[in-house]
Amino acid sequence: MRFIIPCVVLVAHIRASSAESGCGGKPADVVFVLDSSASISAEDFHKQIEFTSDVVDLFDIGPQKTRVGVILFSTKEYPVFGLTRFTDKPAMERAIEGIIQRVGGTQTQTALQYIREHEFKEHVRPGVPQIAIVLTDGQSYDRSVTVHEATLNHEAGITTFVIGIGSGVDMTELSALASSPHTTYLHRIGDYSILQSIKTRLAIETCKVKYVKPTPRPTPAPTIQADAPADSSECVLSLIIGVDTNGVSTRSTKNILSFLSDVTENLSGLPGKVRTSQIMTECADSHRIVRSKSYAPLIKKMRYQIPKKSSRVRSAGILFINSQIEDASTAVTEVRRARFNGFQLFVVVVGQSGEENDLSTLLGVKSSSKEYSGSVFKSPAYSKLPVIVTELIQALEESASCV
Repeated sequence: MRFIIPCVVLVAHIRASSAESGCGGKPADVVFVLDSSASISAEDFHKQIEFTSDVVDLFDIGPQKTRVGVILFSTKEYPVFGLTRFTDKPAMERAIEGIIQRVGGTQTQTALQYIREHEFKEHVRPGVPQIAIVLTDGQSYDRSVTVHEATLNHEAGITTFVIGIGSGVDMTELSALASSPHTTYLHRIGDYSILQSIKTRLAIETCKVKYVKPTPRPTPAPTIQADAPADSSECVLSLIIGVDTNGVSTRSTKNILSFLSDVTENLSGLPGKVRTSQIMTECADSHRIVRSKSYAPLIKKMRYQIPKKSSRVRSAGILFINSQIEDASTAVTEVRRARFNGFQLFVVVVGQSGEENDLSTLLGVKSSSKEYSGSVFKSPAYSKLPVIVTELIQALEESASCV
């Protein structure tokens, strides 16, 4: 109890002194840029949302005061709401609390570009500080492009706070994203539970930010060969994940996200880079049992994510099978097209789903072959997915080799 009372007093003090004399005395435009990638568990994503709501609660919200926007990023940017959407705090906080995770890769650069070219450019207020608060737990898909977008943001006068969470962050990249001095604008914490310990400091520092006049200068775009690593000697694994959550309960969906988080975290130890993207149906119908599904459309979407062939890039996919395959012939065609582009498919079968013959036909190998046993991983239930993590990681590591 002795820890709770001081916190209540501190929050009340910040609202009265910082919001009224700081942010309340001068307007500010603040956009939260939140990592929604597959490496973040549902629980940690919720902590990130709770943190965002708590920080907003310390601001003096209003059309002539502090305006707030929120954007997620994973495989692409996902704007939640813009700076002009809400003028009252309660409605804004309800919108934040209702944010749904959009899992996928880590295309940080798309979000940085979006807030500069849309939010801050389209809703600019002369002389008003433009502030971005970026939260991430990993490395972006392409560091050089991300750093380039961050440089453009700095030149546009956008003051950027960066919070790196966990051991998987690239501090070189985050240092380029954050404004100077880093003692103020760059934070690194061990896990999402620690976010609450820095929310008051972040709110105060945000209120102190002054308007930064844009100082554009010619900045050449990085010369990068599409879908190739910046270092030609570095091997890259492009991992594409496909999940159809139709007929899957919310609890089971959380088990899937946790499983994918474990897989991607373990792959972070590979010598080269791992770039992940994820395709997941947006609405799960958990109220009915789905005994068969069409998987060809999902595989086709995965195929569209395959990068161009390169001697230093390997492409692999994880496809979840949780029902009978009702469009086997069409699905086989899509798998063959993907394989033509150098794509290796791994199948995670949950429960009694998927007949051996269908899976064998889908992969184009005999069910008794070594290739089949190395490509199909079975779990009796979603809650048991962790038992196949090690075996799947080993298979992915082999597919990631460029030797």
